[in-house]
Amino acid sequence: MTAVQTSPEQNGDVPGAAGREQFPAGAQVLVRDEVWLVRNAVPTRDDGSRVEVVGVSDFVRDQEAVFFTRLDTVELIDPRDTRLIADDSPNYRRSRLFLEAVLRRLKWEAGVDS
Repeated sequence: MTAVQTSPEQNGDVPGAAGREQFPAGAQVLVRDEVWLVRNAVPTRDDGSRVEVVGVSDFVRDQEAVFFTRLDTVELIDPRDTRLIADDSPNYRRSRLFLEAVLRRLKWEAGVDS
């Protein structure tokens, strides 16, 4: 199954909120019309929260970026607004290829030989 964002409505730029509480690691955010996965978020003195992310949507997939909430609109995506789509490929081929690619990438990042 694949997750598809349907309607993000929470705004991530709440004054006074701590970055870690506001954008928890593992959460998805919408910035500049693209979906990103939060790796880390920390409050800064002058620029709001510093949100470190990695791209999830097709155009920015696997790209790393840093956004500041005073410079960009960072919207926290509510997981309840995610719609799952069934994998209709034979023997769930698309899902298996995706999972295999993720596992290979994790092993490569960790420096583990297969």
